[in-house]
Amino acid sequence: LTDEEAARIMAVFNGDMVASSDLKASDLYCMTVDGVQNIVSDAALAAGARLGNSSLLPGTFGSSDHVPFHMRGIPAAMFIWMWVGSWVPLEYYIELVYHTPQDTIAENISLDRLQTALDIVGAAVFDVTRKEVPALTESAIRRDE
Repeated sequence: LTDEEAARIMAVFNGDMVASSDLKASDLYCMTVDGVQNIVSDAALAAGARLGNSSLLPGTFGSSDHVPFHMRGIPAAMFIWMWVGSWVPLEYYIELVYHTPQDTIAENISLDRLQTALDIVGAAVFDVTRKEVPALTESAIRRDE
């Protein structure tokens, strides 16, 4: 990316295996490259809590499409269904058919897991990208009724 291109990117929300149906990959993670939270992970964890879904877990993972953005100084995180048994040393499980000919939509997609991930990521993206606007003092959600 040029400096101009990089400056136009507020944050990167990388969905990686957000619809895995493998039951052993039991948790939805929001992974940053270095384990340090950033605007992406903060917004996602807050969105999950607001939506009544606080099952999103933070973590550290440095192998996916979020890495080059992080290396460029752009806040980034990867969202993935997996299981982590240990962080040091890293012991994890993702679906075994990942990147194989058996990795098909018909057999390996969980619409429920996809919906969970999209709800959280979508709400977080909205929070990060929304413009500041005057308070909606007359709206039903702002009135004391």
